Amino acid sequence: MSSILVDNLTGKTTAGNVTVTSEGGAVTMHMQQGLCKAWAAYGSSGTTFQDSLNCSSATDNDSGDYTFTYTNAFSNNDAPSTVGFQSHTSGTQASIPSWQSRNSTTIRVNCFDDVKNANGIVDASATVHTMGDLA
Repeated sequence: MSSILVDNLTGKTTAGNVTVTSEGGAVTMHMQQGLCKAWAAYGSSGTTFQDSLNCSSATDNDSGDYTFTYTNAFSNNDAPSTVGFQSHTSGTQASIPSWQSRNSTTIRVNCFDDVKNANGIVDASATVHTMGDLA
């Protein structure tokens, strides 16, 4: 088995463009497009990250309503794609937090009590992952 040990990958044609060939060899993709550019794991208070990447601060706006500020901005307001997962101990079904608003420097998310019933916003432990082009 071979190993490649590097500290830096630079594209041959363009510095930030490293192309990866698909498993079947039929298509290629740009590696940086598939990377998660920001993520945060936070507790039910929402103001302290348990761990994060490219997130500088969190604001607890209200119960289950959080705003996260990115350390490095995204290239535009519409490009960031965000997914997440939340869990809580109240005995209700774990659900996915939804983003309320987003722009190139922040994302505001709401954590709901139950996906089926949408019983309201609650404090929950959650993770949020954002993909897109950095500025």
